[in-house]
Amino acid sequence: MFSIGAAVTRLARVEARPWWVSILVGAGAAVAILAIRAALSGFYGNVTGFMILLPAVIVASLAAGRLAGLTATVACLLGGWALVGFDTIGAGLADPLGRVATFNFVVVGLFVTAVAAALRDMVGALDASLDALRTSRARIDEREHQLRLISEHAPVMLWMSDATGKCVHLNAAQREFWAAPESLEGFDFTTTIHPDDSARVLAATVDAGQRQAAFEIEGR
Repeated sequence: MFSIGAAVTRLARVEARPWWVSILVGAGAAVAILAIRAALSGFYGNVTGFMILLPAVIVASLAAGRLAGLTATVACLLGGWALVGFDTIGAGLADPLGRVATFNFVVVGLFVTAVAAALRDMVGALDASLDALRTSRARIDEREHQLRLISEHAPVMLWMSDATGKCVHLNAAQREFWAAPESLEGFDFTTTIHPDDSARVLAATVDAGQRQAAFEIEGR
């Protein structure tokens, strides 16, 4: 199913190109929309109909940035006047409606270019942030994997818990001491502590984990 939001995002994610490519993109978008405007000349008559040309400015700005949007704006304006059939641009501008149409298109075209180009920049920045986040997460996962491998063969008992105090990793020495399964499925370390001390030990463990602070506690 077609989605405008998805289409806009795909356009905004088009890789940046050299300046001359941006100009070609803007000119190409203008030519395409002017061809549609030319096909509708019988419908518009002598009315400029410049607003129908704005999609070219939007597409060019999203796909190739500000320079492409400005190129499309200028090309659409010149091509639009040529299609209307005035002898010269000056003659068209002498007409009040022509001046209004030109002024409106330039203002709206510049505004659309600025907004679409800003959206492109924002999507690019967001993608860069997501890429950096994924890279950082991959490094963290790799480091955690390495630490688990090291701890697995450590001669001392090591264990790791989550924010609730639940064991998420025990090294071989700790599993052997507690007779815990390697998967830790269904394992609760408080069952290895005397019932009178288990609540106190669990509370201290959770508190230290939330504060990320070292702690020492004794339990039977």
